[in-house]
Amino acid sequence: MRIKKPTKSSSPLFIPWSWRGELGIWFTLTALTHFIILIMTRSFPSLIHLGGEGYGLANLLGLVALFWALLLAATSFGRVIAFLGVDLWKWLHSLTHAVFYLVSGHFIYFQFFSTYGDAGPDWFGYLAVAMAATVIILQLVTFVLMITKHRKR
Repeated sequence: MRIKKPTKSSSPLFIPWSWRGELGIWFTLTALTHFIILIMTRSFPSLIHLGGEGYGLANLLGLVALFWALLLAATSFGRVIAFLGVDLWKWLHSLTHAVFYLVSGHFIYFQFFSTYGDAGPDWFGYLAVAMAATVIILQLVTFVLMITKHRKR
């Protein structure tokens, strides 16, 4: 039986994610594994060759995203944060949105616009686009709500 009135802080939606940094590090390790598997099967220049095969631009977007993800993962530890300072660390980690958009461009281009392989997009391509679109819509809704809240002040 509940004795007190529920508060906003008791809702799981308002509790900060304590595993956000770990999720980013696991994302980076997965992306690095993906890159290593590709580099073992193909030469590096053929991976980012623009034109011809049709998947060079997708790989270039993925490579830039991997670079940023490695940089963000390397700066996710206490000693590095203390060395950089909180302000610089926050600025650097504000670039996580750039990684999201680069990865989205990577899989959308590879799934729908590259000429690599004979088969068209698979079911994961459609699911990934739906998830990316959901995140972008949620970001836009949050942006509009923040503007509305700011204008009321």
